[in-house]
Amino acid sequence: MNFFITILQDIASLQGIPTQTLNQFFEKRKNSLREAILREIRQGDFSLISEDDKIAIAYKLYYSAMEGVAKNNLRLMCQIINGMEEKRRLTAPLFLKYTPILATLSEDEILVLSIMAQYHPLSIDKNRCARDEHNLR
Repeated sequence: MNFFITILQDIASLQGIPTQTLNQFFEKRKNSLREAILREIRQGDFSLISEDDKIAIAYKLYYSAMEGVAKNNLRLMCQIINGMEEKRRLTAPLFLKYTPILATLSEDEILVLSIMAQYHPLSIDKNRCARDEHNLR
């Protein structure tokens, strides 16, 4: 990741953008996304998940955040993590299978999924789905 940032700094300096501005952008984004991710993840109990899986999942979230994945998509990834954990199905390979799809969903697609989850008979928390739908509008 540092190599990527170094290249961006070089490109930014060629365009007349101060390196400090780029660093501040990444730091601000990292802090904002860390807060959003932690807010979602705190709700789960991950004591039964292997350390290797925890590291792989955390790294993927961090990498996705630094890659520029939208905050709503990251929140959706966290909600998927919580849902998989509640059903005792959370493993890194299974989660990583879905991350490319989740990372590229548009806000409209997330909204449709949120509405569908409200009416799905296995929906765990309909109030949360309604709140998330409202937050996306």
